[in-house]
Amino acid sequence: MPRLANYEEHRTKTRATVGIEVTEGWWELNAAVDAGGSAEADYIEWNSVTSAYAVSTYSETLYAVHPTEEYAADDWVEARWNPYPSRWEIRSGSAIRKASWIEFNLDQALGLTDASKTATVDNYSDGRNPGATVTVWNMNESGGNYVFEGGVNDIGYALYHPRDDRYYIIQMECP
Repeated sequence: MPRLANYEEHRTKTRATVGIEVTEGWWELNAAVDAGGSAEADYIEWNSVTSAYAVSTYSETLYAVHPTEEYAADDWVEARWNPYPSRWEIRSGSAIRKASWIEFNLDQALGLTDASKTATVDNYSDGRNPGATVTVWNMNESGGNYVFEGGVNDIGYALYHPRDDRYYIIQMECP
């Protein structure tokens, strides 16, 4: 009987918050989720006035049930309500991650002693828009310095690392 009570509570909550009974849909994670872990997430609704998706005020805890899936904070994931064991579960392989690579230009000069700098995103691929500006991270050298350097407006490329939720520089414009 507790499962039925939990399901009724779920139905009542989703109807009151979203206006319909929600049993599956897209969510934006509020924190990173490791395999087997969980995190709070906000439901994403279609706004027919603006013809765009928007994050709603309806939040739930989502569980990553696939043994190898990891998700970063702000990832959009598809989840489904599982009445047994009365919880929201992230569906395997359905994350819409931030773009896996970006082309950028530096907003500030980057030196061999700088761990990171802000950059303007010029192009991105394989994922959702990371935003107009991002922080790009330099790679460590064994001697304590960093690998890349560049001047203001120099062009570079960076790859996204979901566990760290960072863009790491993999190439900078040659001087």
